[in-house]
Amino acid sequence: MVSGISNNYINSFFNNLYGNGSNSTSNSTSTFLSDYASIKNGSYKKLLGAYYRLGNNNSTSSSSDTTSESKDATKKMQATKLAASDLNKSAKTLMDDKLFAKNKSVKDEQTGEVTYEYDRDKIESAVKDFVKNYNAMIENAGDSDSNSILSKGVILTGATKANTNMLAKVGITIGKDNKLVLSEEDLKKADVSDIKSLFHDKYSYGSTVERNSSAMYYSASSKINSYAQKYGSSGVNYDYSA
Repeated sequence: MVSGISNNYINSFFNNLYGNGSNSTSNSTSTFLSDYASIKNGSYKKLLGAYYRLGNNNSTSSSSDTTSESKDATKKMQATKLAASDLNKSAKTLMDDKLFAKNKSVKDEQTGEVTYEYDRDKIESAVKDFVKNYNAMIENAGDSDSNSILSKGVILTGATKANTNMLAKVGITIGKDNKLVLSEEDLKKADVSDIKSLFHDKYSYGSTVERNSSAMYYSASSKINSYAQKYGSSGVNYDYSA
């Protein structure tokens, strides 16, 4: 067992990671053991490190916290909230039926025949936005002081790792600090059915990102509200709980 990780956390991690609670205990255990090697090798290093540091320092708040520190924490959390909102919108765009409808008319100049195809430009633009907003969310989550946001960030990086092969089919690889790297050239060559399978389907990678980014948004909102209650008018923190 990994030090510092409870059974409840492991169960929650894998139930959220794969989108539902249908995985057997044996499958979760097997996946956990294989992913632990990746965790040790740094695949989740930034987010997990921040998560554990926060968990080990839940009682470090003191009356020396200042109004300036409160404003800084609020500003960072507002950035996280915005990043979560942007990622959620990107995921929802890729889950929209209209995006994958063959509604772009193409006229054959020789025969005059009109056919309808996917709007590749819109689909590729949506994927680019997703990658940009995913990376912004991961960066913000790694700097968060919220256990909830950090744990959801770990779930996102885990879901991304689990879909490495599918992501590669549409030109996306996992780079430094868990961020996504997009090859626009490979994206242009990608089969639309692969993009749709990855982002659009009900239990897809995209749906996992949509759910967890939504949860991160509400966690950030809650944290911002807690800052307003946590600091007195003098800027001194009188709340010693995490």
